[in-house]
Amino acid sequence: MPTRAPDFKFIPASSIGIRFSDNDSIITFGVEDESSDSKIYEQVSIVMSHKTLKLLGQVIQQTIDHYEQVSGTTIFFDPTKLEALKQAQQSST
Repeated sequence: MPTRAPDFKFIPASSIGIRFSDNDSIITFGVEDESSDSKIYEQVSIVMSHKTLKLLGQVIQQTIDHYEQVSGTTIFFDPTKLEALKQAQQSST
């Protein structure tokens, strides 16, 4: 089991952004302030290789699939957030 660093933190995240450069992928986690006009406060960014990002995506999907199978719970997306994701993907191509 890994040893946690003395400054290890749990950071809540309700917002996720992903950017790419030629050599790296950057995931930024933030918190959406629902009491105001949905302002997002970015908390932390994690930089990794494209290969590591792809592996992370597969590990996350397998973990969610396992959770849904074991718990009998299906995790649904908020339709408005799913539509916003589709629009963002279309505008970036």
